[in-house]
Amino acid sequence: MEHQRYISESIAVLLYDHPVVTIPGFGAFETSYQSAAIDYVQGYLRPPAYSVRFNANLTTDDGRLTQYIADTHSIPTTAAQQAVSEYADALKTALRQREIVVLPHLGRLFNNYERETQFVADSTNFNRGSFGLPTVQFYPILRDRPTKAAPVAATPVAAATEKAVPVTPKMDRRLLIPIFAAVGLLLVVSVWVFMQEGPEPTAPATQPVSGYLNQKPGAVEETPVIIDEPTAPATTLEPTPPSVADIDTEGATLPPQTQSCIVVIGVFGQQANASEITERIQLAGYDVYSKRKANGHYVIGAQFDCERGDVDRNLRDIRKKFAKDAFLLKQ
Repeated sequence: MEHQRYISESIAVLLYDHPVVTIPGFGAFETSYQSAAIDYVQGYLRPPAYSVRFNANLTTDDGRLTQYIADTHSIPTTAAQQAVSEYADALKTALRQREIVVLPHLGRLFNNYERETQFVADSTNFNRGSFGLPTVQFYPILRDRPTKAAPVAATPVAAATEKAVPVTPKMDRRLLIPIFAAVGLLLVVSVWVFMQEGPEPTAPATQPVSGYLNQKPGAVEETPVIIDEPTAPATTLEPTPPSVADIDTEGATLPPQTQSCIVVIGVFGQQANASEITERIQLAGYDVYSKRKANGHYVIGAQFDCERGDVDRNLRDIRKKFAKDAFLLKQ
């Protein structure tokens, strides 16, 4: 596993100086230029950058990665070729097992439901000309609008020269008496009708599903998975349980009329990761549940109609496709 770590780091280093870095027999990583841009809606400033993408059709060995590993670690070329070959085999095995492979400073590789390799790039800037500056978040400054100055009172001389404006006569106060009388009579009739009808009958409360609802944060046995970039590089994505305070389990009970179930899949610290799992949820045929916490994290889950399917069956299906620790938030 040690050689897999420095091979991933070597690919990221080579992309700063080369537009293409190939893993023989597996695929290649290519960089493309993106000019600077400002998004006033989402509030971010992106400097000029080289973004990376994965090309599964380019598998011919150009010798660049092997030579760099042999020169950097002072090992024979044959040993470097063997290490790169084992690294490619490990990537293929992990993808066949439906695992998400995390490549440090590059992104994530995974197979979709059609067995096609997909790549989600990180925000690393491979442009040395812009010093690798990342995307910057900014917030607009709200300023108070200047108040208009009060008009200057006209002098007696100017007032005398101005044309006289006709004054509209005020409403006669005697007309207000019948208006107030009619409004009062309408209120009395409304109260009388309401007293005759009586209060509406209260609908019987629906018995909640045991084991899922009205659980305090300390009693939650199943915790969501944060699918985010780990501090140490690895070929598989290991789930990291978030803080229980990130999930609002006290607000899980809904009125009896509500027939919507929500299964929390994970909590994400980056918007790109939240967007990726959102697309996968939609492809699986579920509605997306998304909530942004005060600390900036995104709570992502799947939402479905409880009347059209079995709750336990959908929960097992979501755990199998996305995260084994996914749990029912509310029903």
